Amino acid sequence: MESYGDRIKKIRQELGLSQSELAQKLGIHKQMVSDVERGKQKSFNPQIEKKLISLFSLNPHWLLEGRGEMFMKDVSSSENGSTQDTYETLSDEERVLLRYFRESPAHERLQILACIMQCLAQHKKS
Repeated sequence: MESYGDRIKKIRQELGLSQSELAQKLGIHKQMVSDVERGKQKSFNPQIEKKLISLFSLNPHWLLEGRGEMFMKDVSSSENGSTQDTYETLSDEERVLLRYFRESPAHERLQILACIMQCLAQHKKS
């Protein structure tokens, strides 16, 4: 399966950008792009991901999970554009939580959801 770093490299190559050019557009150091592509750094932080998605009209599902097409369809031709709208309204904390949840093995996701629901129920009582 393609890693996050592989997908970053694929984006960069598809756009015809060097690591330095991509870094400049994202406002980061070239070394960070290199580290992510090589797997030395697991991923960009949520702010950089949001900028990357917005700047190049990337599909967040593809970037984070490798699902779907690399680029978002034209919003006017899509059913309602809700995926992009929803992603952009998430806080940084929500994006991190979502990314960790999606990276968890499928057999652990139900346990994670149960724990979250239990915490939310307890929080609601207090």
